[in-house]
This record gives sequence, C-alpha cells and structure tokens, in this order.
Amino acid sequence: MKRIAIIIVGFLIGFIVFMPKKEIFFLLQRVLPQQNIQITSTPSQNPIKLTLFNTKIFYSNIKTASIKEINIYPLLLINIIKAKNIKLDIGNIQIKTLNAYFTLYPKTFIKGDGNIGEFEGWISLKEAKIYIKNPSFQIKPLLKRDKKGYFYYEKF
Repeated sequence: MKRIAIIIVGFLIGFIVFMPKKEIFFLLQRVLPQQNIQITSTPSQNPIKLTLFNTKIFYSNIKTASIKEINIYPLLLINIIKAKNIKLDIGNIQIKTLNAYFTLYPKTFIKGDGNIGEFEGWISLKEAKIYIKNPSFQIKPLLKRDKKGYFYYEKF
C-alpha cells in the first residue's frame, strides 16, 4: 500500500514539475479571442509556477485591465493565482494584491486590497457573479445585494 501511495505522489509531483505551463498559456491566448478577449503578456515559468509580466487584457479591442505581475500555481487539486498591481480602466480601480484560490469546488475564492479597500469573497461562474463579503464603503455603490450578500454582476 505504501508503494502505491509513493508512486501516486511521485506521479503528481512529476506532473506538476513537467507540466508545459507556457504552452497552456499560449493555448489560452488562441482560444480567448473567440470570446472577444485578448491577453498580451511576457510569460516565464519555473517548475511550480507560471509568471506573467506586464499583462494587458482587452475586451472587444478595448483595454480593460493592466497587471504588472501574475503568478499562477497549477497544483492540480488546488490552484492559486496571485496578482500584483492591477489597474482596471473601468472606474479607475487599482488593486495592490489579489489572491484567488480554486479547487474542484465550483467557487473561486478571492482576497485582495487596493484603493477600494480590503475585500474578500468568491466568484460564482455558474451565476456569473462576484460576491464580496463585508465590502468597504468605497466599493458598496458599485454592488447590488441579494440573500447571499453584496455582489457584482457582469455577463462573463
């Protein structure tokens, strides 16, 4: 039984280390234009993470966000994204740090801080909503409210 567990753990570690992270990013760059989204970035990888520098995100050829650095940790069972210095061109929102954690569970948990204050919540792709727990007064006017709490709805 120990031997099987060691083989499985070794396989998972090997898969993470040798995963073609840059190629997955390039595939994403080819697929997203079908949704009117383009991403430009300078990628770099090491055995456990993919780093994207000076990322710009365009929606329908309109620049919507600039991100200085994004670190993506594809760890299979839990995936982590850490972004620094995000500037959203909509509403002049600047976010110093944003951390997102997602697993097989259908929610992506987020936590960050910026000129809109500190925030945490989750993204529901099924509902196409971003929920914020206890939003600061700077961001409350941008949000709506339902039974689950404050949320931002955007069709995505």
